[in-house]
Amino acid sequence: MKPLEIVQKFREILLSASDEVELKEQEVEDLEVVSEELQEEVKEEAKEETEAKEEVEAMEQVSMEDFNKLKAEVASLKAMVSKSMESKEEEMEVPSELEAEKLSAEPIVHTPEEKPELKLNLFSQQREESMLERIFSKINK
Repeated sequence: MKPLEIVQKFREILLSASDEVELKEQEVEDLEVVSEELQEEVKEEAKEETEAKEEVEAMEQVSMEDFNKLKAEVASLKAMVSKSMESKEEEMEVPSELEAEKLSAEPIVHTPEEKPELKLNLFSQQREESMLERIFSKINK
């Protein structure tokens, strides 16, 4: 290479390097702008989330009036259930005549002397023994 060519290439490299530096500076500025926009969006989202949480918390809190209404409803339901249970108990009560009959019933007595007669049916008492029966009778002597 000739010295002039070397100098020209060197100049091109330096000029392109300065262009790259300018491009990098522009990219940095663009990145800063984008990061600022993202930060603003994140802040807005955080505000929206906190507002939503506050709304949910407000809905979850029960006012004293609501609590008293529910308490009164529960008490009325308990009264209704107790009335229905009492009416069922009244229906289940046994008349005094039947109670007297239950008490006057004679106890059951067990008599071991009376045994029922067992009726045995013995079939084929005089038949010929089979081969298996003969073998077992010899083994079990």
